[in-house]
Amino acid sequence: MKSRGEKFLTPEEEKAMAETWQKSSVMLEQTYKEEDGKRVKEHEYDYVAGRLESRNSTNSIDHIHQTSFIKEIIPELIRRNQGTKVRVIDLGAGAALYADQIRESFPHGVEVYSTGLSKRTAEKYREFSKLKKLHPNDLKWRSVRQMSDSEEFDLIIDTWGEQFYTAEDSGNAIKDLEAYLLAVIKKLKPGGMASIAPVNLGKKINSFQFHEVLDSIRRGNKIKAEFPVNGRNILRIEKIESNAK
Repeated sequence: MKSRGEKFLTPEEEKAMAETWQKSSVMLEQTYKEEDGKRVKEHEYDYVAGRLESRNSTNSIDHIHQTSFIKEIIPELIRRNQGTKVRVIDLGAGAALYADQIRESFPHGVEVYSTGLSKRTAEKYREFSKLKKLHPNDLKWRSVRQMSDSEEFDLIIDTWGEQFYTAEDSGNAIKDLEAYLLAVIKKLKPGGMASIAPVNLGKKINSFQFHEVLDSIRRGNKIKAEFPVNGRNILRIEKIESNAK
């Protein structure tokens, strides 16, 4: 996939963020030990929990987002695109198991990408769990903000992913939230949709601050944004018009 347009981060900004990503990724590394002659995991992280759709639990992606991307959203995008491949990106995808589930559900007509903090952790997890190797499109970037502002995706999904942990860890949570949301909007094609769940509201960002940021972004972009969705901390964004001048 060729990246076009202007990058969100300058080289200096990306270098500074890369140092933060590296420190955070160390915390996520799987560690192992020998026990009775067998190699076993010492730690299990939610980061590689491998959330999927239709597990009939509160941890399933369709429950968290209050919609099924595989049964409802993507089929409608395929119908609308009329032969043009639907492009999907999963932000903060962990071990990228959900990206695999989408590919398996739509072997033709859908192209899936993902971002993730630690490609090495994902590869170790897959190797230990005897899963197939990462797809070449997975974990190509650590953040959507490493990309450019070209409009490329019909669907952007973030499940306990980049938005949540950026707000949790950053000392500049409001500024980073605005930069993240603007990047998501710019990456969407006109008519595209983003679903972010759960939205992180806590010590760093409260509901009033989140709405202030969202209102500011609405004024500068042709979008329809719904938050919360069905009374839950879900942000749903639909892009109405292109950002291109």
